[in-house]
Amino acid sequence: MPSGNTGPEPKPGVLLYCEWMVGLTRREREVLVELCRPLLEQANFHEPASTRDIAKKLFVSEAAVKQHLLRMYDKLEVPDDGNRRLALANLAFERGILTSAEVAGEAAPATRAGDALAEGRAAFARRAWEVAYTRLADADAAGALVDAADLAALGEAALWTARPAESIAARQRAFALYVDADQRDAAARVAADLFINFIVRGKFACGGGWLAKARRLVDGRPDASALGYVAAMEALGLIAVGKLDDGAACATTAMQAGSEHHDQDSFTLGQTFMACVLVRRGQTDEAMKLFDEAMATATSGELGALATGVVYCRTLCTCLDQMDYRRAHEWTETIEQSRGGTGLPGDCRAHFASVLTATGDWQRAETEARTACEEAMRFDFGHVGLAAYELGVLSLRKGELASAEAAFKRAHELGALAQPGVSLLRLAHGDASAALASIESACASTPSDPLSRARLLPAKIEIALAAGDLAGARTAASELAAIAERIPTLAGAAAEGSGRVAAASGSHADAIADLRRSCRFWLDAGMPFEAARARRELANALAASGDGAGAALEAQVAREAFERLGLTER
Repeated sequence: MPSGNTGPEPKPGVLLYCEWMVGLTRREREVLVELCRPLLEQANFHEPASTRDIAKKLFVSEAAVKQHLLRMYDKLEVPDDGNRRLALANLAFERGILTSAEVAGEAAPATRAGDALAEGRAAFARRAWEVAYTRLADADAAGALVDAADLAALGEAALWTARPAESIAARQRAFALYVDADQRDAAARVAADLFINFIVRGKFACGGGWLAKARRLVDGRPDASALGYVAAMEALGLIAVGKLDDGAACATTAMQAGSEHHDQDSFTLGQTFMACVLVRRGQTDEAMKLFDEAMATATSGELGALATGVVYCRTLCTCLDQMDYRRAHEWTETIEQSRGGTGLPGDCRAHFASVLTATGDWQRAETEARTACEEAMRFDFGHVGLAAYELGVLSLRKGELASAEAAFKRAHELGALAQPGVSLLRLAHGDASAALASIESACASTPSDPLSRARLLPAKIEIALAAGDLAGARTAASELAAIAERIPTLAGAAAEGSGRVAAASGSHADAIADLRRSCRFWLDAGMPFEAARARRELANALAASGDGAGAALEAQVAREAFERLGLTER
């Protein structure tokens, strides 16, 4: 073979014809390219690459390379005499199977771009987000992403791999292409997705603008296939600002349109947001039935990635708000199983950490919360705040007050509700007056819906009693008990609060009854910290009533439960 010169490049048609004739596989072709690489790297082409060098380049074994070479010897009928590797390399150029440009990594850009696009599409279909993003981005760089659907896929893959800027750019390009093609439903869906892109980054005006564009594309078209999806996103926004009636109307539209167009995402999102409205209205039983059905749909793989994530998030949030940790734990286990061990995204991890904290797996809870902070920081600021708050709760329970203060501060900075953690931290520092002022301020600025109130009332009872405000504690306990009548999963907290107030009032028999009921509830719910805390209060009430033996037993059981959680002094 002439040194450094392979002659004129064969025409593309010749290249394709020869490949078809010899039937090289993709891996065989890669081996062949590496075999011929020395042609361009040496002044004189004396020897092709060794099997060892090829193996290193392709990250395969030498045995695998030898097998590929043997098959190519057969396909190209390379004689079994002399240097077969050199003969194979010569034949590759003589027959137009390879070109010098391709060996240099410059040839067949259309083929490489096509491969990247195909691989990106396949990875997107199986939700392998990092691979999907990388290969689709490669195809885009090569100019192969000319279809709006592929650009939309690139945008979604970028979203789930925490590349918000790239996601927005790809989706905006997809939107423009859909509009130019007068594909209004597809354009509306992309606009609604851009609404999500912006609101998870705290850019509500930008998100609102894109949601308005989505609405304009479906207005006046009651049969628009994107109507349900747009309505679902509108429901999300309306419920977030407390417009429950309008949110319910949009959720209903999403369900109706989703059913008519066999759009499971729209139907299930509408179902989920209707459940959110019902919870706010105190219709808990009806709400949880909708949440459970939506979760069954999501965990069975019937939904797209975004719809799946929203259903997970809203359901777990509601379970945690209601202290329904048994249901939350069941669904988190199901979520993990449905994801095949691939773990949870940052937003789901934040809620999962809360479940683990409640059920006593504190080491894993801290790991999940820290991972959530790292992952969600690149994606959803709101969930970083939730994860930071959970780290504060864990630190506070372990008596690590400086760490708790830093975590609660970060949660507050990111817009998450840092109460009642901040007030309880002040109490832990020994400043009951400051803690009481803090929790009263938080309660005064909290919406009147039962779940928002129930989040703060147990802490208010504890702090008010520590500050000597028995009347305030009694009022809070009565309010919590009334809420628990409507939301039974709050019964444990309500009974504990009533028991503490009764004990402080000297009503030992009532205190003992309430605290026993609280202990049973926490134990049944699988919440060891709360159960141990209630036992400790029960021990005090028993001691005050004169039952020293009963008090000693409850105190010992409580102490052992705290020790299992890693707490030696309570």
